[in-house]
Amino acid sequence: LSLSESITGTHKVILVYTTGGVNVDSFKFTDGSCYTSTIDAFSTIEAEDYCYGYGVQEYTNENVVFIGNIQSSDYTEYGLVDFGSSSPTHIELVTASRTDGNEVAVYLDNITTNNLVATVPITNTSSWYEFTTEYVSLSESITGTHKVILVYTTGGVNVDSFKFSDGSCYTSTIDAFSTIEAEDYCYGYGVQEYTDVDTVFIGHIQTGDYTEYGLVDFGSSSPSYIELVTASATDSNEVAVYIDNVTSNNLVATVPVTNTGSWTVFSTEYLALSETITGTHKVILTFPSGGVNVDSFKFSDGSCYNSTVSAYSTIEAEDYCFGYGVVELVDGDITYLGYIHTDDYTEYGLVNFTNTSPAYIELVSASLSSGNEVEVYLDNVTTNNLVATVPITNTGSWYEYSTNYVALSEDITGTHKVILMYSTGGINMDSFSFSDGTCVNQSLVATDTIEAEDYCEGQGVGVFGGGTRIGSIYDSNWVKYGNVDFGSSSIDGIEISAGRNHDTNTYVDVYLDSMSSSSIATVTFTNTGGYSSFASHYAELSSVITGIHDVYLVFSSDDTSVAVADLDNLTFGSYETLSTSNFKFNDLGLRVYPNPVVDYLHISSEVESIIVRDLMGRALIEVEENTNVIDVSSLASGVYFVEISLNSQTQILKFIKN
Repeated sequence: LSLSESITGTHKVILVYTTGGVNVDSFKFTDGSCYTSTIDAFSTIEAEDYCYGYGVQEYTNENVVFIGNIQSSDYTEYGLVDFGSSSPTHIELVTASRTDGNEVAVYLDNITTNNLVATVPITNTSSWYEFTTEYVSLSESITGTHKVILVYTTGGVNVDSFKFSDGSCYTSTIDAFSTIEAEDYCYGYGVQEYTDVDTVFIGHIQTGDYTEYGLVDFGSSSPSYIELVTASATDSNEVAVYIDNVTSNNLVATVPVTNTGSWTVFSTEYLALSETITGTHKVILTFPSGGVNVDSFKFSDGSCYNSTVSAYSTIEAEDYCFGYGVVELVDGDITYLGYIHTDDYTEYGLVNFTNTSPAYIELVSASLSSGNEVEVYLDNVTTNNLVATVPITNTGSWYEYSTNYVALSEDITGTHKVILMYSTGGINMDSFSFSDGTCVNQSLVATDTIEAEDYCEGQGVGVFGGGTRIGSIYDSNWVKYGNVDFGSSSIDGIEISAGRNHDTNTYVDVYLDSMSSSSIATVTFTNTGGYSSFASHYAELSSVITGIHDVYLVFSSDDTSVAVADLDNLTFGSYETLSTSNFKFNDLGLRVYPNPVVDYLHISSEVESIIVRDLMGRALIEVEENTNVIDVSSLASGVYFVEISLNSQTQILKFIKN
């Protein structure tokens, strides 16, 4: 109660029991702040910050301050506690005990049966200093401001803190196999939340600090590993992982923490669990040594870190074991990583380099900005483990991909995690691989005859004919030719010499610099009567090509069980020159009109026979009679050749069908 006047100096104090009917335990004078200022009911209220307490004592163990030596019917009062206009549903009480059957009763305003809002059972944590969070539903709604009184009906408990909540943290579930952000704890002691660029993590962690998460749903199939993303600038630190409460029986992993050389450079630690876990549980991370920043964690089957992927195969960017900040996106049939910002990263592992080191890393990326780069690390992100920094080409579009090569700074053998650190952001990532540099060092001229078997990389194809052609090519197989020089002239066509002996539709798509870029041409193969009976097949490029590029041929078939074709060679040049090079021209002085034509194509003089061919040389219309007109209305729009015979001579003219 407020005093009616100011009091200073020394005085006798007299209590007059005007009505009788009261027992008195004690009294004191205060500034009133404990009962007139308010505490948020939804914030953590430290147990030692009581306004009045009976029997309890304050203790400190390492950096945990708590109340203890609590006997039956001791109590503490807190107030005024502000519940606002929206009632909580649960109370969460952080306690430790070495005995069974204890409980704490929670009252509002005074200790009467009507004001009892919860009775909290206390877990035996096997130690007076190992704390766990007890949570229980409130028996009624609470709004406004109230005193909160904790009555220790049985004693036998140490209390660290309490708070009220909507219960969602301990009643809704989190998938154990998803990424759980460290800062999303239900209850934590000693830790602080920090942000470095766009990475949010918990830090300033000292010995004995801890965080609780729950309920975590492990389902019916137990994980075998925990993966913990941490940073540290000191050695010999560890994180202990418990289920439900901090007792020896509930310890499922103790994770050694790597010294990454910086408090903001994170690495994934992974460790096998000591037991099977199913169902829903609280997960508690305790930091017995401190000295660590934690970004996130998750549970897994461990396959990502104990099965291997070949360093020399194409590793899809989206197949990471752990990633930060990146988003998986799809454009057509290309899956890639995007929305990448500064210091986002992805980890892959284990990558098997065998006992022969590669010389290069090849990174397939797209970007609409300049000056970006990707750092490549082995095992963890430290300066000593940096093996390459890859400059990223500005491809002029987020969806046009290019392969970026760079030599590795050291030999790599054995199995390792590979970490891609996107140090500048500003990039979409499709895939990467390591190589011996054959393609990097290859040099070809686009207008020369490029022998098919001279590919520098490929998948699925074989070399036949004594090393003179490639074959046994099926759907999705591919070959690559490195550093093909298109010069500065107008190259807009491709000619491929190929053979096959079936009528199934088969094709090859031509790409520059990456198979994730847009195709620049599709060549359709015809039945030549045999896989070694070669004929020329032509296609016009989607645009004029200049400069030096890697060339990829990606094969496809309408029937995946049928071989696409055998290839002898390929060359680039002027489309018109290439596509007419196998025709013999005589100038008989004949002309065709109208050109372009819609229906009837006229010839300037009557001739003996007419054959209309497509760009592959296939006969589409044949007329064996004297005439000077032919109906071409059935043809699709495009470019065609008309082969005209007169007096045992042949003239070939080109026309366009609209």
